[in-house]
Amino acid sequence: MTDVKYAKYAARRAICSRLAAYFAYFTSVTPHQQGFLISRCDDRAVRRSMIDTLIDEETELRCGDKSHTELALDFATRFTGLSETQVAAMARPLAVQDMNHFRLRV
Repeated sequence: MTDVKYAKYAARRAICSRLAAYFAYFTSVTPHQQGFLISRCDDRAVRRSMIDTLIDEETELRCGDKSHTELALDFATRFTGLSETQVAAMARPLAVQDMNHFRLRV
């Protein structure tokens, strides 16, 4: 596999592949967490702004022909060469999983 180079830095393709899979994971769970936060928000203006962001995350209404989740998964599968099932099954370190649980406690 080749390295991905940016300016004077380079990262192994395996590292970038893991990051792509982590990004797809976070993008897939974000709408659920946004919905949870929306339900706890008392400020109507803030709530409306959060709903607006949720629409961007979940639909293709404003970001082309796919939702953010689908775009992230497309990126991960194309970059890694793995199937959607394989990307979804990639192991996530406890630290990454715990970051997700932390977002729910906010």
